[in-house]
Amino acid sequence: MNSNNKIFAIILARGGSKTIPNKNSKRIYNSNCLELTIKSLLTILPSENILVSSDSNLILDIAKNLGTLIVQRPDYLSTDIATSESGWIHAIGYLEKIGIRPSTIIAPQVTSPLRYKETFKAALEKFGVNDYDSLFSAIEISSHLFEWSLDISNSTMSPISFNPYISRMRRQDHEDKVTLRIRENGSFFIFKREGFLNYGNRLFGEIGYYLQDKLESIEIDDDLDWELAESVLKQKNDLFIY
Repeated sequence: MNSNNKIFAIILARGGSKTIPNKNSKRIYNSNCLELTIKSLLTILPSENILVSSDSNLILDIAKNLGTLIVQRPDYLSTDIATSESGWIHAIGYLEKIGIRPSTIIAPQVTSPLRYKETFKAALEKFGVNDYDSLFSAIEISSHLFEWSLDISNSTMSPISFNPYISRMRRQDHEDKVTLRIRENGSFFIFKREGFLNYGNRLFGEIGYYLQDKLESIEIDDDLDWELAESVLKQKNDLFIY
């Protein structure tokens, strides 16, 4: 194994799920969430530069059949309260044991399985050109929102982002032409290995972002999310299955 692999992907994929049983390995259209994630990484990396960490033998078998490295994740790192950081640290430790010390780690989330073919390539280019220490995937948030805060304890509500007692602004008047509002969508993170180990956190130093659209930002948390993702795959399989 080449010890000078500069870029490595680490996929954390637990076997259990409370909302959708076995959602990381369950068939979705003609694939599964893990396979979709691995194949999106194969657009930029050889299979031997991808490590799948899981407590599930089924998931590890899927990964192995796709040619990736695998590591069994201990039960104590596979609970509902275990952090992704702890899983990445364990996986990086395994790579070090077999002589691999990459400079950059790509950490995709399996339950955000929709990614265009050029996504990882473009994100890595932005990460490198700007010499970021860490980067997160994001989606733009509209500034034309009418948000309310609900106090469940006493059933009261109050406006957050606007005054409901005056005339509402039109979208073209309300949008900020200077400030872009974004939020993390959880699809993936990219970070320098050494800095991550020093800080113990996925975001540190000079932080960048990579914008994705609404389709790429679908995150599967429940049955409705699953139906939405599967519907998109059926209608636009040429964009997301390759």
